[in-house]
Amino acid sequence: LIRKFNILGIKADIKFLAVREIVKCGGNQEVLKYHNLDSKSIAKHIKIFAKKENIVIVVQARFNSSRLNGKILKTIGYSKISFLKLQILRLQNIKTKTKLVIAIADNQESIPIIDLCKKLSVSYYLGSEKNVLQRTVNAANYMNADIVVRTVSDCPFIDIDCIDKVI
Repeated sequence: LIRKFNILGIKADIKFLAVREIVKCGGNQEVLKYHNLDSKSIAKHIKIFAKKENIVIVVQARFNSSRLNGKILKTIGYSKISFLKLQILRLQNIKTKTKLVIAIADNQESIPIIDLCKKLSVSYYLGSEKNVLQRTVNAANYMNADIVVRTVSDCPFIDIDCIDKVI
C-alpha cells in the first residue's frame, strides 16, 4: 500500500504505517491521542522514513544441508554456474538501488562461499550457523540497512521484478 502524504509541507511516499496496537473504538483524534501522536510528531516520523534510502538485500547462505551438502554451490544442469552465483547475478540486476550482502554461517565449510563472494565483489558477513535470524540482523546492521529484503541462497530463480515492486 503506497500513499502520498503532504503533512506540514513534508512530502513523502509511505509504503506502510504501523501502530503497536489498535484501539477498539474511536475516531482519528482519539486514536492519535491514545498513541500520544499529533500532526507534528507524525510529520517528523514521515520525514525520517522518507530519508531512509539504504536498501539491503540479505541472502542467508550456508554450506551444510541435511539433504544435500553444498547444494548452493552445485551447478545447475549442464551449466557451469552455481545456484548461489546465479542468484547473486540476478539480484545485482534489480532496478532499485540496493546493496547486497551474503549472510554466511561462520565455519570452515563456508570458505568456498566466501571465495565466490570475493570473486563477484559481493559483501559478506560471517555469523552464527545456528541462529539464522541473528546472522541476518547482524548482516543488515553491518551494511547500515534502513530497509531489509531477506532471501535464501537456494532460490536462484527469484523474481527480481517482484522484489523491485515490493521495494
